[in-house]
Amino acid sequence: MENLFLPIDDLVFAPVNAIKEADIHLSNGILKQIATFSEQEDESEPIPVMKLKNIKFLYERAKSDDEGEKIETMGLTVPTASIVPLSALQICHSAVKFHLELKAGCGADGTLSLLGKPASAQRRKTDFLPKMSFHIKTECAPLPEGVARLIDVLDINQIPSVEDKTYVNKEGIPHKNQKLYAARERAASSLRRLDSMMEKLDAELEVKNLEFQSFLPGEAQDKLSQRIAELSRRRERYAALKEEWKENLLLREIEILEEYIKDEP
Repeated sequence: MENLFLPIDDLVFAPVNAIKEADIHLSNGILKQIATFSEQEDESEPIPVMKLKNIKFLYERAKSDDEGEKIETMGLTVPTASIVPLSALQICHSAVKFHLELKAGCGADGTLSLLGKPASAQRRKTDFLPKMSFHIKTECAPLPEGVARLIDVLDINQIPSVEDKTYVNKEGIPHKNQKLYAARERAASSLRRLDSMMEKLDAELEVKNLEFQSFLPGEAQDKLSQRIAELSRRRERYAALKEEWKENLLLREIEILEEYIKDEP
């Protein structure tokens, strides 16, 4: 049984080193997990450039506005790493206890050392050996700050977009002529954008006219007058364009009405 005795240093540091190696292995697991959700762009680069893998989800959304009822097919593309929990298991506490039987040893160079071997945890009345036990407690620790910031950025950029639209009536039944309703919505949307631009232009013209009425040097007054004339010409063009787009929207509305009348029994 002589070979069962080992140096005390080895017996004490072995579990400590095992805890350290286990903690390093668990920490590296986070990086490996993120790598499984990515693909390397260029392996020749000195610093790895990882491109996150994405998953695209499609879902339907009913929407009602001035142009009528429609069902939109929405698309949401998200990186896989942002929807899969990352394991952050770490060793947060350890209690080292052993049950040893001790004896003195002598090395080849004549130095004395203390040796030990595992012993039973049960103690007899005549047993005065030191008793020790070994325990490891683990828990899920917070994500590293770098990983948390990465997840925050990915969450912020998850914006759904419209993939397709199906125009329906109030009962949710799709209209037969989808192109006609799409043309009507495009005309209405263009008209809304033009109205918004004209409102901004009118506000700027009002500011410039008030500024023109103030006392300015002759050169500044001339430049301001030219600017007001330019804005006014643009305002006139927008007004003419608005009438044209309103006519276009009216034609789309008439076509839809005729289509509705034609389908009526």
